[in-house]
Amino acid sequence: MNRASSIQVISIVLVIAVLTITILGLITIFSVSSVEGLRVSNDALVFVRKQAIFLLVAILCAITICIVPLDFWFSKKMLLLYCIFIFFGLIAVHIPKLGVSVKGSPRWIEPIPGIRVQPSEFIKIATIILMAWWQGLPWRKNSSIKEGILIPSGALGIVLAGLIIQKDYGSTFMLAATCFTIMITAGVNFRFISGAIALLLSVFSLLVAINPVRLERVLPIIKLNFADSVSPEILKDSLFQVVASISAFHRGGLFGQGLGHSVFKEHYIPEYHTDFILCMIGEELGLLGVLFVVILILTIFTCGICISFKTKNFLYRLLALGMTLQISLYAFVNTGVVCGALPTKGLAMPFLSYGGSNLIASYIAIGFLLAVAKYVNEYEETDEESQHDSSFWNM
Repeated sequence: MNRASSIQVISIVLVIAVLTITILGLITIFSVSSVEGLRVSNDALVFVRKQAIFLLVAILCAITICIVPLDFWFSKKMLLLYCIFIFFGLIAVHIPKLGVSVKGSPRWIEPIPGIRVQPSEFIKIATIILMAWWQGLPWRKNSSIKEGILIPSGALGIVLAGLIIQKDYGSTFMLAATCFTIMITAGVNFRFISGAIALLLSVFSLLVAINPVRLERVLPIIKLNFADSVSPEILKDSLFQVVASISAFHRGGLFGQGLGHSVFKEHYIPEYHTDFILCMIGEELGLLGVLFVVILILTIFTCGICISFKTKNFLYRLLALGMTLQISLYAFVNTGVVCGALPTKGLAMPFLSYGGSNLIASYIAIGFLLAVAKYVNEYEETDEESQHDSSFWNM
């Protein structure tokens, strides 16, 4: 099988996996949220209808990104637009009457009454694009420590600080991990960025230590996984959400209780149709349903990595890698949270969880993966253009 044929197969498998897990998400959202929909708006379909609209927008975004030549997304005008968007997204959540705080976290804006947007979801996409562009520049291999490490690390630090101010620690950690991986893949010596990683971990540790709420989330999880026993008070208070999630998996067994037959959605598990939707699948579809989701996520991850290393274009390789990590890291961490291995972070499960911002951002990432695959198929099929990495530089 030649390069063109293999990349086409990978693209088809990727699309099938993404659509399958998205449809499963719609079915699960309807199954577990119909009662809540009747309670809040007398409409059992209110959540699934909104998610369907979000999905339509997400698919249109992915198609647009895939159709438009990749060079356009790295033109000078677009790069400037990303920077402006990141700046506005970081401060917009703090603007009175525009920013919305939920449970003490200022992460959302409400540009239109009834429609909330989480800018951090799209800030991560823009930051990954900029990091891939900077590390993939043709002259970057011969650049100084200042150009190769200090400038991108400093810019990334500003973005991470903005996310920390929004109390979006989960997104901060995910974005940092993704960008540091891009830098290491680009050839930056790990010794040079180890200091930045150590500083970031120190900041996270300090934020947890001085915040009783965060400390209450982390310490019980550590005790749950490593201590010989955990007091009933901790299980009832600090770990009630995790205990309920694990109980939902246990109740589902191998084959599940069947769609619509979840009992833990009845006020036992907060955010059951968003952050904890995987345990709802475990209860209603059983271990087999959860394994099916894991297989789909691993398929998306594998396809993304294959696309990344199929292209000869170093910039697009870094871009595909970043978008793949953006999706897969979220999925892996969310799985760890609902299983009780990690503290709750407010991270959605890509493609499954209810919510427009995460769904659209995930499909944007998929759009870039398919765009890179399309580039490989069109430009690298016969090695006619083995180096297409600087054409955007002249735009």
